[in-house]
Amino acid sequence: MAKTSRPDGSSRKRVPAPSAGLEADVALDLLLEAAKYAQDAGMRGQAGRLLASASEVAVGERRASLALDAARALLRVDLPEAERLALLAEQLAVHDPAHEAQARWVRAEALASQGRLAEAERLVTQESSTGERLGSDTRPVTAQRLVLSMLARDIPQVLALWREHPELHASRDVAVLLAAVRALVSARALTDVRALLDTLSARTDLGEVDRLTLETQEAMLLLQSGELDAAAQRLDTLAPRLMAAGEGRAAAIVRHNQGVALERMGQYQEAVTQEFEAARLYAAAGDQRGFANVRTAAAWNLWHFGLYEEAETLFLEAREVLQSSGHSIMLVECEGMLSLLYLQRSFNLSDEELVERWAENVQ
Repeated sequence: MAKTSRPDGSSRKRVPAPSAGLEADVALDLLLEAAKYAQDAGMRGQAGRLLASASEVAVGERRASLALDAARALLRVDLPEAERLALLAEQLAVHDPAHEAQARWVRAEALASQGRLAEAERLVTQESSTGERLGSDTRPVTAQRLVLSMLARDIPQVLALWREHPELHASRDVAVLLAAVRALVSARALTDVRALLDTLSARTDLGEVDRLTLETQEAMLLLQSGELDAAAQRLDTLAPRLMAAGEGRAAAIVRHNQGVALERMGQYQEAVTQEFEAARLYAAAGDQRGFANVRTAAAWNLWHFGLYEEAETLFLEAREVLQSSGHSIMLVECEGMLSLLYLQRSFNLSDEELVERWAENVQ
């Protein structure tokens, strides 16, 4: 049975299609019924995996449609599997340009969310050159790039696109506006983001997840404004609500930022607890960069306890994951912290051993 590898080195078996003794149409009906039940119960990941199994039973256009539905369902809970299914849907829909474009957009989202922004943007360019929009007939390429850049956590590019293209400010596209909000909060552009948050909050067409995203950014405003205790409490209440909504990756980000708030208050033990929980959630969602980044934060806090060898182990694990995803600010930060650790603490090493270890890190 095929397995999918996880950022923490573990693996998970895919849910197989129940083919033993069942006709294909019966198996398909059972899988779709189970997927609907899981979706109604808020178990988005399980619903997505059941839809993925259904796509293995279905044929023709139905198979392409189910693969795309599964990819969408898994986009927030299992990025590598969402990418695989979106590619399958794209390959199966070669004679249906609209369906193919939708599948490519989902694949672009999955790629960007894993930090592979250049690959995602190439899909935007490729689709635009054919006259088709990725998943939408109305979203301009600039707006697509802004959304993908935020998924990749490229805050400078999001801010540049937002400032260089004022037509985006008048957009009614919720994904575009929420991406701008997240970037402006990160950049501490508090006046600009306050007006945008108020505009979005007044809308009546937002779904549950969009509302939770707005609440998360309100909590992040508290964090950026220095209201640390209020931010930590707000984030603590949001994480289980996001999990209940099937937003595992968003819950990971919330726990990660809760750890940041606790660290800034000097509550390092509590911060590490939340950071380890965030790492678990990132790993479950297949977000390797998020996993490595929060492990770096946990290592920094373990350093405060004097747990130097444990901190070094986490730094090295995080560095390995970040190196595999290419050069990034996260990798620079991780290597910088690790170098400081080597320079300040010798772990009872000889001077020669310490210099060798430090030099290996800064190569």
